[in-house]
Amino acid sequence: MQIAFFDLEEWQADYLQAGLQQLGLAEQVQAHYSTEHLTLEDCARYAACEAIAVFVWTKITRPILDALPQLRLILTMSTGYDHIDLDACRERKIVVCNVPHYGENTVAEHTFALILSLSRACVRCQNGWRTRRAVWRSCAASISMARRWVSSGQAISGCM
Repeated sequence: MQIAFFDLEEWQADYLQAGLQQLGLAEQVQAHYSTEHLTLEDCARYAACEAIAVFVWTKITRPILDALPQLRLILTMSTGYDHIDLDACRERKIVVCNVPHYGENTVAEHTFALILSLSRACVRCQNGWRTRRAVWRSCAASISMARRWVSSGQAISGCM
């Protein structure tokens, strides 16, 4: 079986190859690794692949699917799959898989961190400390409020 991975970071090829070896699949799977997006011009090189793995930057269109006649599986390394022509995949009976829970906790945590940062003027306060400007009143109020919040036991672990 041939599979091609696209949109990878440099370190991921070694990681994926080690995973194939750990699973005992390195002999059965011929893997191709690329840091680039899959384009229509590249498809001839991957025409024998039965599976491809892409990220959201690679658009899987009908012409790309036409150029990959052996393709049976598309793995998107993301939650979203709007970069894949699902109708064309259905017509060709190509299975499409995504990562349904990718980043759901970290996105929520980051959102709350941004809300707290904005509501407590953390950036303005930090910039004031860096430049030694006179924004101490609002910083002092924010720091005082944050300390009371932390000491009350209501703070989220790891935020302060």
